[in-house]
Amino acid sequence: MQTRPGTGRNLGTRPPRLRRSWQVGGALLLATVLFVPLVRPGWAVDGPAGQVEQPAPASGLSALRAAIQERLIAAGGQWSVSVGVPGVPEAAIALSADRRVRSASLFKLVLLVEALRQQRAGELDLDERLAMTPRAVAILRPLPVTLRIGETMLAATAVERMITVSSNTGAVLVGERIGWIRSQHTVAQLGLHATSMASPPMTTAADMQRLLRLIAGEPADPQLLHPDDAAVMRSLLSQQRINDRVPPELLQAGLIAHKTGDLTQLLHDAGLITGPGGPIAIVLMATDFPSRQGAVAAMVDVYRLIYQAAAAGVFPAAALPGSVLPAPAPAPAAPLPTAQPTSQPSPPAATATPAPAPAAQPAVIDPNDACCDPLCP
Repeated sequence: MQTRPGTGRNLGTRPPRLRRSWQVGGALLLATVLFVPLVRPGWAVDGPAGQVEQPAPASGLSALRAAIQERLIAAGGQWSVSVGVPGVPEAAIALSADRRVRSASLFKLVLLVEALRQQRAGELDLDERLAMTPRAVAILRPLPVTLRIGETMLAATAVERMITVSSNTGAVLVGERIGWIRSQHTVAQLGLHATSMASPPMTTAADMQRLLRLIAGEPADPQLLHPDDAAVMRSLLSQQRINDRVPPELLQAGLIAHKTGDLTQLLHDAGLITGPGGPIAIVLMATDFPSRQGAVAAMVDVYRLIYQAAAAGVFPAAALPGSVLPAPAPAPAAPLPTAQPTSQPSPPAATATPAPAPAAQPAVIDPNDACCDPLCP
């Protein structure tokens, strides 16, 4: 048997005290191997022994992001997606969210912000009547023009219809009244840096998601978007009548408020769903898709995936006081009646030559870029 030089001790034999030390050390090592893995990154001990929290949301969001990608790849085309939680600055999910595309009827959300801002400032009376002008006709054509020159629509009706049925007539009357340039200034002040009201109107999924978060109640400059006006916007969005691209079960439960946008080979939906933790802002934009029906079905599935993930606690809770929907318009805001357009006597002028647009108020909506939503009058 080999011995250590100078000691005469056998290397294969340990004294009793050393053996006890190794036994204690071995027991500690075993305990470390068995129990330390229970406390690992993304997990935390909480409460009585053996109870731990669920994995950190990031892992769930990664799985959700992959599922959304897979579904959209199957649908074909080019997609932009931005999903965010009000009160949380960073987007929860972003897929090509900074790609600029034509905004289609999503520009009407900007008009709504500016119209309510001007009403609060005393610059717009929703009880006034907005008249169809030759310039408004020129902006709308070649799409159908539902009012003859000189006919009028109540401002409140125009505001309501441009959201709930995506009325082009209502949007142009509102835009002409409040001013396209002033609307662009509001866009900049809201921090929507990639959004333009010029012809053709452009935006990104990231910008629209930010606007939705503000509409949901995220703190904003009350001079731009007052909390009461945000509540009016939520109420109008919850009355949306073009609902082909949202899950019917969420619609029937009153858990979704949204706005659509349509052009040839372009399909948008920007909405707020109410999950257990509060509102979630979702923007889906599709272009160059092989099938409109396929793109619509993909949007429904993506909305459903996101809501299911929210119900499972994947998203952080919104940093807002309470849920978003339902949200009736508060008393200080003027009512938005749904009365139909009315006519006032005026000479027929359907064939009149459109007047040129003055330089201070450019016609910013190219007729070929106006909405093609199914209910658009």
